[in-house]
Order: sequence, then C-alpha cells, then structure tokens
Amino acid sequence: MFDAADIYVFSSRMSCLALFLCRHGRKNIINYDRFGWAAQFVRHEEDGLITPIGDVAVMSASIARVISKFLVQ
Repeated sequence: MFDAADIYVFSSRMSCLALFLCRHGRKNIINYDRFGWAAQFVRHEEDGLITPIGDVAVMSASIARVISKFLVQ
C-alpha cells in the first residue's frame, strides 16, 4: 500500500502524545521546518491525534486515522 511512513510522536501535553504522519515514501505530505508547525494541526482531542499515554488501542486507532487522513492510496 505504501513504501514508508514516518510517524512522529512527541509530547503535546503533560499526559498526552501527539501523533503525526509526516512523510509517505519520497513524497512529503506535510511540509515542515521545525516542530513548531504542529500546533496548527492539533487543536482538540476530538481531532483524533491526541491520545492518553498507555492506551494502546486508542493509540493504534489514532495512527490508523492519521494514515487514512494523509495518505492517498
């Protein structure tokens, strides 16, 4: 389905992780210069991109949503 995907995980809040799909193979999906750009993409927990630490099922679902949102098959 896809060659490679880089998903960056970094703290967005004290008890949360933000997940971002930044690249798909050789084609950039989201252009970025530094991590400061990320704030514009994650505004609410309802976006599905912020999940509580340790909740593997929710985190897996979030990764799937990120992939389906940013990848063109």
